[in-house]
Amino acid sequence: MSSINDALRRAERDRERRLSVTAASVVSARSRSRKGIWLRAAAGCAAVAIFLALLLFSWLDSGPSRSLESEMNTAAPEASVAAVPADPTPGPEEGMKLFRMGRVLHQAGKLSEARVLYEDALRFNPELVEARNNLGVVLLSAKDYASAEKAFLDAMDLSPGYVDAQYNLACVYALTGRVDEALTALSLAVVLYPGARQWALVDKDLAGLRKVPGFDRVVTVKE
Repeated sequence: MSSINDALRRAERDRERRLSVTAASVVSARSRSRKGIWLRAAAGCAAVAIFLALLLFSWLDSGPSRSLESEMNTAAPEASVAAVPADPTPGPEEGMKLFRMGRVLHQAGKLSEARVLYEDALRFNPELVEARNNLGVVLLSAKDYASAEKAFLDAMDLSPGYVDAQYNLACVYALTGRVDEALTALSLAVVLYPGARQWALVDKDLAGLRKVPGFDRVVTVKE
């Protein structure tokens, strides 16, 4: 009887051990199953997080560039205009500067260069009487009598009391054989400036006019 009981108890203990092992295996399997689920869930969340981070980075990286490009497209024309100031329009001061440069060249005998500067000076300042007179002198030296006469007449129109232009006009008339006009122009020059008599006595341009009887009357000082 005790043998039977011992056998039954061993059988019961074996059954309990098997059940314990089975239960442990089930629990272990369930644990592994849950662990796998959590791992897959964590991996999925990580992938989603990485995707969202990349999307956010792409938006942040492209946003300012589009904004800057748009700003450049709208603001660049104004910025370029502001960056390059407009050249100031040359005025009388520039004309006077060119005239003085031309006068230096004129005195140095560089008449062609002086002529260019006188003409440029008059473009900037058409009322520059001295430049018109000096241009006429250069033209007179080049025997361009018609252009020289116009330059002196223009100077006289701007300043009727300008003796240099009046005297030089007499030289043009004398060199072109217009004796009466030459004497008249010289008389007016002497009225404007009595010292013009001395100019007329030594000026080579009036050498032919000095042979004319009326010349002495013009240059003689009246008592």
